[in-house]
Amino acid sequence: MSSANSGEGKEENTKPIEGHLLERLVQFSMFLRENGLGVTTAETLDVVESLLLIDITNKELFYHATRAALVKRSEDHALFERLFARFWTGERSENPAGRVTQTAEDAEPPVKSVNVNPAESVMQVRTQRIAAAGADSPSGADEGGNTRKQLLAFYSPAETLGRRNFRNPSADSALLKRSLKRFARKMATRPGRRLIPSETGDVDLRRTFRAGLRSGGQFVSLERRRRKISKSKIVLVCDISGSMDSHSDQLLQLLYYSCNASHRTEVFAFSTRLARLNRYLEGRSLGSASRLISENVNFWSSGTRIGSALGTLLAEYGGSLRSSTVLVIVSDGWELGDLGILESNLRSIRRSVNRIVWLNPLADNPGYEPLTAGMKTALPFIDVFAGLKIFKDRREFERVLGKSIAPQSPAI
Repeated sequence: MSSANSGEGKEENTKPIEGHLLERLVQFSMFLRENGLGVTTAETLDVVESLLLIDITNKELFYHATRAALVKRSEDHALFERLFARFWTGERSENPAGRVTQTAEDAEPPVKSVNVNPAESVMQVRTQRIAAAGADSPSGADEGGNTRKQLLAFYSPAETLGRRNFRNPSADSALLKRSLKRFARKMATRPGRRLIPSETGDVDLRRTFRAGLRSGGQFVSLERRRRKISKSKIVLVCDISGSMDSHSDQLLQLLYYSCNASHRTEVFAFSTRLARLNRYLEGRSLGSASRLISENVNFWSSGTRIGSALGTLLAEYGGSLRSSTVLVIVSDGWELGDLGILESNLRSIRRSVNRIVWLNPLADNPGYEPLTAGMKTALPFIDVFAGLKIFKDRREFERVLGKSIAPQSPAI
């Protein structure tokens, strides 16, 4: 398609988007998934946000806005164009995969002639989302209904209150617990009880006398020992914004077992604000912890302000960010706040802590590159960047955290 005329999208908008368009956008996303395009809920929400900024009666603008939000690989552009025409206009286009299921009778024009007021539209979606908060379908429920509710969550920097019902809190946890213990040993920064030979440290009289006996009673040198670096101090900060919804059950287990694996681990969750979760997780069953989280954390699936959340961590919990601390951030990096704040707070934290580890669920996808503005801003301050697959796959763990990462004492 030819490039759109940018001047056509500057008319003053006065009406909110009709609910019918929201329904059609959800159906379109499902249609794309059925025909081979990996469209996520977060990308569907991006479409809603982008359409608030253009004249949606302009077909060219509508096409390019939806393509920019839903297609991440250039090789998918041709398939998207065929599916777009098939869904919105009913034009028949040969699909090599043979999976197009939308009938010509079901297709409709892109949108009716309607003006858009971005502010009112945001408020409309937020109001609908509050009404649907906490109503996620259980496992196996209709995908369309669940996607529609997540669409109403509206991926944005604005705060919208919402709670989360977890579907399967009793999943097998043995592998995750072993992986977390292995991760904690790798990230160790504090000495444990075990003593090991060392070139520095206290004199080891027993080893010194034994060495003297081997040399005929002459003490050639003093043997020394120190405590092995084996204990960790981890601060886990987990993104629970709308773009992370598809990972919410996995994140709950990660938070729970991290908190209960060591009394020196502090866990936080953030979206538009930050909250400490230890009191809901420590010493409880996973099912009980999930209920408490659902009842007390009311900003689940809200917007994303990573920089602001890290600022709160510095201001209110700065005592936890010491030279022996390893900060673990679990987030997809979709920062919609001020990038300058994110950079400034990461720089301050990096000066305080031993390491920063960033775990991005999207990094588990083949060919992923950290190209979002938030991730690009964060990368210079990160010591380890990986996906959540390191907790499921031993080989992936060794690839990312092999010999190049080892326990280390705090810098003096």
